[in-house]
Amino acid sequence: APNAVLVGAVTVGARSSVWYNCVLRGDISDIVIGADSNLQDGTVVHGSLDLTTSVGDRVTVGHQCLIHACTVGSRAVVGMASTILDGAVVGEGALVAAGSVVREGTQIPAGTFWAGVPATQKGDVSQAWEERFDQNWRQYVNNAWAYRRKLAGPSSST
Repeated sequence: APNAVLVGAVTVGARSSVWYNCVLRGDISDIVIGADSNLQDGTVVHGSLDLTTSVGDRVTVGHQCLIHACTVGSRAVVGMASTILDGAVVGEGALVAAGSVVREGTQIPAGTFWAGVPATQKGDVSQAWEERFDQNWRQYVNNAWAYRRKLAGPSSST
């Protein structure tokens, strides 16, 4: 989005999108976003002196999240207004429910569902949820493409 702020050592993978009012501040350490991922409106991503922030491929990070000096594995989903703190690892295909706080150093196993403040394991991600996750990242890849076309304005050729 035109008002997203990416500063410092920030790498965004192919077909990934960073939406309105997001801030990715790679001023202290690297931020690496994989391919086909989406960081939705109002999300803040930052690191710490000794920890890089990494978001894998095909990840959905909901609106107004805080992703700080942690690792989010490929195909994971971080629900709206969630916080993932320093040294935490969200495993591949895991789900962090909206409004959750993942404490420092927490290790979330692949394919598990976590919720709460602090977040605790509530179960496993079902196949139906996995299918929904795939639909979501694909839709955001399409949305980003459509927005880029609209933001570029009308074609000057007639």
